[in-house]
Amino acid sequence: MVLNSPKLFQNIKILKENINGEMEEYASKVESIEKDNLFLVHTPIRKSEVVMLLNDSVITVTYMVEKKGMYKFDAKVIEKVREGRITFIRIKRISDIVENQRRQFFRIETNFKVDLKRKDSDEIEHVASMDISAGGMKVYTDKKVEIGDIIYAYFTLDDSTMFVETKVLKKFRSEHIRNRWELSLEFLNLSEKERERIIRFVFEKEREKIKREYLQNDK
Repeated sequence: MVLNSPKLFQNIKILKENINGEMEEYASKVESIEKDNLFLVHTPIRKSEVVMLLNDSVITVTYMVEKKGMYKFDAKVIEKVREGRITFIRIKRISDIVENQRRQFFRIETNFKVDLKRKDSDEIEHVASMDISAGGMKVYTDKKVEIGDIIYAYFTLDDSTMFVETKVLKKFRSEHIRNRWELSLEFLNLSEKERERIIRFVFEKEREKIKREYLQNDK
């Protein structure tokens, strides 16, 4: 196997430029690894619809290499494959595998309990998450917060309790609830083990979402 290549059954992300020149990303998974740099991967679904990837189109595949970080390569879509009710695409790697220096992290919408504590206060505010990635998370607050404030976040991912120091990067006034703010928090000083734990959580939730959408699509 090529060094730092994705593994069998590994979760991956497919990045593709849309007609407006914007990059869109979709969750997928490696189903099989073949000869000549070929991979069979799950066809991603978005909003209960199969994402159309045309033959010969070029995509970017990104994924996590344990204890090393994020890696990526460019690939060409070779063909579509259907096995029973499940559809796949066969892709061919057409570039070297390189480390993803941009540190792009995949984000997924969430709704789990989060306890927030300001660095300069003993008060704990009980809120809920809105989304999360290995780089940060979005939550709401009814308290006055300024960009640059340091906030400690306590939350649980599956069976793992996380205690993370964060910094407020952005804040937006809620469109639905008066006097409520949506905060974009950047994770500070995460260990690689903690970051990998979040990445695994995000990928697993993405896969669960795709499975649900496949089932809805087959009804």
